[in-house]
Amino acid sequence: EQLPEHNTDRMRLAQMLAERRTTDPQFFDHLAGEWDKRGAAFETGQARQRAVCNLLGGGLVLADLGCGTGYMARAMGAFCSRLICVDVSNGMLEEAQQRLSTLGRVQVEYREGALDALPIEDDELDGAVAGLVMHHLPTLNGALREMRRVIRPGGMAVVLELAPHREDWMSAELGDRHLGLEPTEVAAALRRAGFEDVHTETVEDSYRPVPAGADEAPSSLSLYIVRGRVPQPRTDLASR
Repeated sequence: EQLPEHNTDRMRLAQMLAERRTTDPQFFDHLAGEWDKRGAAFETGQARQRAVCNLLGGGLVLADLGCGTGYMARAMGAFCSRLICVDVSNGMLEEAQQRLSTLGRVQVEYREGALDALPIEDDELDGAVAGLVMHHLPTLNGALREMRRVIRPGGMAVVLELAPHREDWMSAELGDRHLGLEPTEVAAALRRAGFEDVHTETVEDSYRPVPAGADEAPSSLSLYIVRGRVPQPRTDLASR
């Protein structure tokens, strides 16, 4: 330890060990069973979402329906050129406008309106997301019919929702009309609204709302996604 080159040697040793580990498959073979616990945790998951979204390119016109403060819109901004945020609450839209000011190149529009009477033209969108909003509505049918109207043929509707739960306080404090929704109910409503290729999937995430005055969130609530596609016009071969 008294030698002048001691610290330099230790740094070089650490570098050599790191190089060996990163190029030796057996090193990662040993870690494979523990990797999800030790090396795959993220604070919010946004980095993974944004990386995948960038594969889709830009140029799309999308809408965040029931946008609230814009937490869904932040993820959507990575792969569209125009984003329409709709909410029935002007206060929510003002909050979203402040929070989304960093989206930069994306043209963001804020429109006040209800989900069953969207302030969007017919076929104006390439796709739309309704994130954790359907459980606030009395029924699903009107909102999903409106989604069908405003999305172009071939475009996608995506519903992110809560599975049924028992957090009764959310009705009074967060305005929830339903304590979650059954995935089969949402899928059936999408089909009734005229969507095809309806598909349901779980997501590797959970919702953790915080009651007023609580120090921490309650139990994590399960989430799922249901998506459907607007049918393309069918060509009448017999008329040719």
